[in-house]
Amino acid sequence: MQPHRGDDMDEMAEDYDMGDVEDDMYEEFQGSGLGDSDSDDEEYGPLDGRATDISSAQARKGKDIQGIPWSTLSITRERYRQTRLEQYKNYENDCKPTDKGGIYYEFQRNTRSVKSTILHFQLRNLVWATSKHDVYLMSNYSVLHWSALSSQKYEVMNVSGHIAPEERLPGSLLEGFSQIQVSTLAIKDKLLVAGGFQGELICKFLDRKGISFCCRTTYDDNAITNALDIYDSSSGAVHFMSSNNDCGIRDFDLEKCQLCKHFHFQWPVNHTSLSPDGKLLVIVGDDPDGMLVDAHTGKTVHKLQGHVDFSFASAWNPDGQTFATGNQDKTCRVWDVRNLSKSVAVLRGNLGAIRSIRFTSDGRFMAMAEPADFVHIFDVGSGYNKQQELDFFGEISGVSFSPDTEALFVGVWDRTYGSLLQYSRLRNYLYLDSLRMASGNLLLILISRSFRPKPMRRSHVLNNGSAARSIRVRRPCDPQLHLSPSPDSKSQSSPTAATRRSRGSPLPTDLSAPPRRLPLSPSGGHMASKRIQKELLDLQRDPPASCSAGPVGEDLFHWQATIMGPADSPYAGGVFFVMIHFPADYPFKPPKVNFQTKVYHPNINSNGSICLDILKDQWSPALTISKVLLSISSLLTDPNPDDPLVPEIAHIYKTHRSRYEEIARSWTQKYAMG
Repeated sequence: MQPHRGDDMDEMAEDYDMGDVEDDMYEEFQGSGLGDSDSDDEEYGPLDGRATDISSAQARKGKDIQGIPWSTLSITRERYRQTRLEQYKNYENDCKPTDKGGIYYEFQRNTRSVKSTILHFQLRNLVWATSKHDVYLMSNYSVLHWSALSSQKYEVMNVSGHIAPEERLPGSLLEGFSQIQVSTLAIKDKLLVAGGFQGELICKFLDRKGISFCCRTTYDDNAITNALDIYDSSSGAVHFMSSNNDCGIRDFDLEKCQLCKHFHFQWPVNHTSLSPDGKLLVIVGDDPDGMLVDAHTGKTVHKLQGHVDFSFASAWNPDGQTFATGNQDKTCRVWDVRNLSKSVAVLRGNLGAIRSIRFTSDGRFMAMAEPADFVHIFDVGSGYNKQQELDFFGEISGVSFSPDTEALFVGVWDRTYGSLLQYSRLRNYLYLDSLRMASGNLLLILISRSFRPKPMRRSHVLNNGSAARSIRVRRPCDPQLHLSPSPDSKSQSSPTAATRRSRGSPLPTDLSAPPRRLPLSPSGGHMASKRIQKELLDLQRDPPASCSAGPVGEDLFHWQATIMGPADSPYAGGVFFVMIHFPADYPFKPPKVNFQTKVYHPNINSNGSICLDILKDQWSPALTISKVLLSISSLLTDPNPDDPLVPEIAHIYKTHRSRYEEIARSWTQKYAMG
């Protein structure tokens, strides 16, 4: 990346050849004296003197999500957008045509009181969400925490003055630093790591007071920290990796407070991403070709050829097979580790370089951020053929999905309209409208709706001749569709009792209408569908102890399950989410079962894969998902270290049981109790 100079932000013109259009727009506000304000305390707007937040309700009524008063300007939004698009010079690439009609995340709120800032025009990883309500971002010399629940912002760390570590850890620079310019940021769980323009690294635990660890990576003139990545090693230790302009990548063990690895390359490294299994690193920097290298040795596995400029973004899909790179040639390329001869997709932006890439934790969506105005959300399952385009005005300081995928935050840096944009994930939900029993045949009627999660409960009727009983259906945003008898229910004589409505969930009252069924598998596996439907009903009637499961959306072949941590294990108190995928020839072939929640266990790896014989060679068509869930629960209580999936953890289990249980409890508290 380019060396930092004091006029870096002025040099954005090199990336954004905007002409005078933006200045003409701001001149509309000069009478109020607000156009040039860049203060975090500037809370006023050109209309009523007060810059208020914009809610989703206001946006649905037609208000601009950023509060820009287009009706008072001499240029329309459409014309201004077209002018910005025309001002950009794009490379000609053989890019994948995409359908931009997707709607995956809905605008929720624009918070004007939270103003993110950018110190280097090429580095845009300054926004991180730790939950769907909590987001951290840089604002001048402060790291701020914004709570969407309380609508309050809190200063977590201020680097404008002198800071020094309060903990006396080996390898830490006890004298600290003064007035750091933060170039990049990474936050995961309770750990915050900030990197500076002079190679400074600062570590802070969010649940502790003060700074825990400080060090300087190098005293080289090109010492700027370009990117940071926090991860958990196979042994359970917390590590972070820094990408620097001195052509180096450094891996730090935070528990030991020491540098573990230092790989050196021939060009400045702008971004690094570690694969989910911890074996491979994607390296991109000041060279058109990226690299896939061995994470343990630094040896090059394959060159990534296709981009024509420098790259500043990379990210792995949680599936561990595909990853993406973002480049100043205005494209994002998607790669498959099984065939690296060329990228499997080339995705094009509208305005400028691809500065940031993020996948949701379930691998369903990928966000691709340009330097300004646009964030693209791609549907990974469609082969990146469908996308949603978020369209606004302003420089993008960073984008971040919440770990549960329910929220997307976008930091916007702008002289007048700087803010934090929040979007909420839209989902397809299934509603059990009625169960009918006629001549011994059970008919399941399901209604699908798509909107934001809202707490609700509905009572429905099971009709069996003249006898009927009420059953209660949990709100569909629960991971499972769970039925339980209502204790105060009485027989109902009219089937229309099943049509009582809950607010926000309109359902048809005509139960004679043709039922909407769950779809079959893509290959039309009718036998598999019947078997899965039967297992679903059996689970609802007699769920296994401490487990539950049900379909995700309308896909009968894709389930989510929850397993409560067994009381007699280090996983006690945790709630573990598991994804289940049924093959088209189920039950003759076993389902694919993976943990979504991280688990420290010798038979469960970082991808969530489970080493369990009944899911492999010992599978039998007589087995059911109920028995599979019970077997997994039993595996949590009694690991099998003699047939491990993670040998390092198995070794700790055998040689140092108390240490194993301590780490397992720590992981449970960190990942399964949030």
